[in-house]
Amino acid sequence: MHSYHTLFGVLSALIALVSYIPYFRSILKGESKPSRATFGTWSFIGIVETASYAASGARATVWLPIVYAIGDISVFILSFKRGMGGKQPLDILCLLGAVAGIVCWAITKDPRLALYLSMSASACGFIPTLRKVYVLPQSENRTTWAMDIAAAACNLVAVAHLNSYLVLYPLYTLVFDSGVVGLMMMPRRVQHSTTVRPTRRARQRVRPALQRA
Repeated sequence: MHSYHTLFGVLSALIALVSYIPYFRSILKGESKPSRATFGTWSFIGIVETASYAASGARATVWLPIVYAIGDISVFILSFKRGMGGKQPLDILCLLGAVAGIVCWAITKDPRLALYLSMSASACGFIPTLRKVYVLPQSENRTTWAMDIAAAACNLVAVAHLNSYLVLYPLYTLVFDSGVVGLMMMPRRVQHSTTVRPTRRARQRVRPALQRA
């Protein structure tokens, strides 16, 4: 039984690791433009989240957050030159929310509470990417996010004990990754000529704001 959970835990980490390959390629080709606010947040809390999750008793499932911590730091470095956003009010608000979560984590000695706080901070980091994908769905790599869904699902199966604090991390990643893919696949209505102009103007106002460094 132990080897069964370990197998799925390692499998989830391998899928997540491989998922960064098309993402890095897409970023370097200028096709994907990662959110600086998102990956900046995740880079800062990745180590905190991983340490808290391990301290909460995770073993087979701890490999996935380790891969994400390393991968997100790498993407954040690339985003300095090839990313989007980072100075908009929503980005700053989400970063402040993440910082608040980190501060609360630092003053608590309970690893489970620390995990909940770090995940709340991580969720704040998701918001800029969700907004960006809603406006510009082509700015993210669908293959990478789809593989992340598979990794989160395998990690959920790898949970050996159905404790809320162990199930919460893979469930959280599964829900938010699915949200990103759902927004990318969401059909956009084709507007008639009488109504297309306002939609175009709205996009012209939003796109420069997202792309501004």
